[in-house]
Amino acid sequence: MRTSILGLLLLISATIFGAERVFNITGRVVDQSGIGLAYVSVELLDAEGKVIDGILSDGDGNFTLGTDLSGDYTLQITVAGARPHQQVVSLTGENTDLGTIVYSGEVTALDDVVVRGETSMITTQIDRRIVEVGRDLVSAGATASEVLNNIPSLNVDQQSGALSLRGNTNVRVFVDGKPSSVPIADLLRQIPSNSIQRVEIITNPSAKYDPDGNSGIVNIVLVKEKRLGYNVNTNLGFTKGNGERYNGSVGGNYNTGNLNLFGNYNHDQGISHMRARMNNETLGLYNLTAMRSASRNHLVKVGFDWFIDDRNALTIYTNQGMRDQMFITPSYLTFNNGNTIVDNSDYDMNMRNQDYSFNYKHTFLKPGHELEVDGIWSIFQTDLYAGFDWLSAVMGVQDEALGTELRYYGQNQDVRNNNRRLRADYTLPVWEKGKFEIGTQYLGDNRTETFLTTQRLPVYGPAGNITDALEAHDIDFSFIRDIYAGYVNLGYQWEKFGMQLGMRIENQVEKLDVLLTGSSDIPSESANIDRNDVYFYPSAFFTYKLTESDQLSLNYSRRVDRPGPWSMSPVRNWQTATARQEGNPNLRPQFTDSYEIGYLKTFGRTGNINASIFYRNVNDFMTQLISVDELNPNIVIMRTENLDNRYAWGAETSWYLRLRDWWSTNGGLNYYVNEMKSVLPDGNFREVVQNQFVARMSNDFTLAKNTRLQLFTMYNGGQQTLQGETLSMFRQDIGIRQNFAGGKGTITARLSDIFNTFYARSANVIPYVQTGSFRWESRTLYVGLQYNFGGKVRTRADKQRNQGEQGGGIGF
Repeated sequence: MRTSILGLLLLISATIFGAERVFNITGRVVDQSGIGLAYVSVELLDAEGKVIDGILSDGDGNFTLGTDLSGDYTLQITVAGARPHQQVVSLTGENTDLGTIVYSGEVTALDDVVVRGETSMITTQIDRRIVEVGRDLVSAGATASEVLNNIPSLNVDQQSGALSLRGNTNVRVFVDGKPSSVPIADLLRQIPSNSIQRVEIITNPSAKYDPDGNSGIVNIVLVKEKRLGYNVNTNLGFTKGNGERYNGSVGGNYNTGNLNLFGNYNHDQGISHMRARMNNETLGLYNLTAMRSASRNHLVKVGFDWFIDDRNALTIYTNQGMRDQMFITPSYLTFNNGNTIVDNSDYDMNMRNQDYSFNYKHTFLKPGHELEVDGIWSIFQTDLYAGFDWLSAVMGVQDEALGTELRYYGQNQDVRNNNRRLRADYTLPVWEKGKFEIGTQYLGDNRTETFLTTQRLPVYGPAGNITDALEAHDIDFSFIRDIYAGYVNLGYQWEKFGMQLGMRIENQVEKLDVLLTGSSDIPSESANIDRNDVYFYPSAFFTYKLTESDQLSLNYSRRVDRPGPWSMSPVRNWQTATARQEGNPNLRPQFTDSYEIGYLKTFGRTGNINASIFYRNVNDFMTQLISVDELNPNIVIMRTENLDNRYAWGAETSWYLRLRDWWSTNGGLNYYVNEMKSVLPDGNFREVVQNQFVARMSNDFTLAKNTRLQLFTMYNGGQQTLQGETLSMFRQDIGIRQNFAGGKGTITARLSDIFNTFYARSANVIPYVQTGSFRWESRTLYVGLQYNFGGKVRTRADKQRNQGEQGGGIGF
């Protein structure tokens, strides 16, 4: 199967490579004294001013453009710090030599510039929304978790760190267009907000992209300096909540024109506090859990861009991340009779991640004709120690020695992830306004985990009392998943109607080995799973321009959520004294057919409004079912199963509007409906239709030339759950920024959650009647200082040499 996919792709590539007929436009740019101008921007523009082709001149001012067009067009030549030179050229469909062109542009003064925008701006393309994060005041000094939580359609659970897109947590996260082996929650906490350039949200990816995640892809593009000369930027910040956090970063680049060296370092550390409350009316129990967390993060990125010539570029970089975190979690249980006991647990976690990446891009003479090859090797490792003193686990145990065995225990967990991805993408313009894409990809995922524990498991007598304790299993498992993929896309744009059709084929090979090391109490167990499957993922996109500023879109794609290794293992895994988890070796992937209708309204340079309706139908829906052990009613068993189909639908709108020269606004309204089904601990089947409404709005005001004020408001509506309901949350943030030293320096202050109303609340009726709340450090005060120095502004040609203005994206 793998050989057939690769052979088919090579055959198609060989067939279409010879179909191109392009002629050259040559010339030489000189100054008024006749000296050739090196590395100036040369562009061919159509009647609307759109770039057809563009390159930089060589060291002597010579240039060569490529096109298959004929007629009158505009040649534009731009030198940094000068006004563009334009002249009309007549093309006849043959090679054209323009001879010597004397540049007549008038030189103007150059000032240092700040590359990043002052405010976030939302733009919409055929398959995605792009949020240019800018230098948002409400995200200053925060992490990627807070940045994404401020973006329409996205939500980050502040307790678990789980990211959801349109109310669904099955989302794929990329960094600079590449996957990471770091778990999503840890990855978002590791990336500082000031290192994010933009966020791309792709709700219905085409066949070109990995089909994982039934709600879509979120791509986080990090800042990378590209300006000529040397450039250095520094940031220092302090955040005060119940605890205190410190953050700092330094980054920069050195760009000679043909070689750009770049790097940055980010560090933050501090202490945070969380608090959870639960009032169980059924059992007459009140529980208060207080968590104190101390963490330290380091993130380093270094690399280079080598512009080999006008048609070839190579980028190589590495990310190195380190995160150390300690948790101390006392839990106080108070009963109706006034008795209080304390359970204690502490965690010590060390995480290390390494990414090594390369990207090579070749641009052919014809505009849009490209070949791109990239790869990444990602390594992630976690070492976790947890210690427990569970006094509540031995309540009523009369034997003191037995109680001690059950009360105190420790756990060691060692996780190693090794991911590889290698892909090649080829794009060929066809006909007059068509595009053909073809590519292949290999994705490898290796995971090993060792779990050691001193836990003793209780044995219950006929009366439900604890009579003995058994030694728990130690666990070793390894998981290997290799995916061999190929895809084709064909698109065409008529005057008003656009279309793209695609198909992706994947050969998925999996191997799982599990060993549970037993004892004199429990025998050893092992399991092995081998699979080899082929899947197809079609996609379709259609657009129609009602007017120049109004566009309708309709798209479809097939997505997949693959079961993880633990949910597939048939070996029983004890988790607590009263619950265990069993894997399901027959578990199948769940597939989603995703449909979306969209409308885009643009207002020139003053903004845009986007509205969409989506529907998702999930086949072989995976969910965790809970049942009671037939041999011991004090133990519940958790097992993931495939159920029948489920559905989800929703409507959303987002906007970016510049209402006045001094006032801009962006935000979104989102409404989601999800059908949820499960078997609960009481054995009853429960079905819930879950509704949720989320609203966000950010308003940015320019108070003076160097002073900005920003207000951010968010409302997260309540929703039904299988056990009860969660209640609504609301927050209001305010930030102010003052620039100085000609814009090189900035002082920022931000107060989050002014009214301290952003925390989670729940009210459950299953399996017990209880209410609860969870508070994190939502209300915080941040003060930061930023300073930039060195370098010159980069020209448009510099952007082209760096593989386009969308570097780091996953272009459509």
